Order: sequence, then C-alpha cells, then structure tokens
Amino acid sequence: MNDQVDLYDSHYDRVNDEAYRSIRQATYGDDLGQASWITAEELQQFCAWLGIRAQHRVLEVACGSGGVATRIAETMGAEVVGVLTDA
Repeated sequence: MNDQVDLYDSHYDRVNDEAYRSIRQATYGDDLGQASWITAEELQQFCAWLGIRAQHRVLEVACGSGGVATRIAETMGAEVVGVLTDA
C-alpha cells in the first residue's frame, strides 16, 4: 500500500484555478500567480535591491508556479530561468 500523498502536484496543478486567482487578488491586490506570501510591492523592492536590469539573467530556485519569475521578466525585462526542486 502506498501511503504517500502528492501535495506538490495537487497544489501547483490548480494554482491558476479561478478560486486561487481570486484569493490572491483579494489578498495581495495584484495576482502574481504566486504560491508564496510575496507581494508585488515586495518583489519590486527585491528587484531594486538586487539592481536587476533588462540585460541581466536571473535564476529563481524553487520557482513554484513561476508567477514571480514571469513578473520579473515582464517588469524588469530580465531573462529569468526558474528551477523547480523535487518535492
């Protein structure tokens, strides 16, 4: 008998469902598609601290749904590579 429960895929397979998107919009005011607690304002601040620019490449480790990586690419113009880790 396999008692292992796949909490990773069961979560990330649904991260773009309307219910999750509505909750993120209501909670953060801006839906990044994030599965973390980061807000769009905090993300912009982190990018500023790191000096991320259009000519940069950014590696995001444990990127989850990729929403934060996508926002960095869209707003900063940087090339972003997201790496999933084994759950």
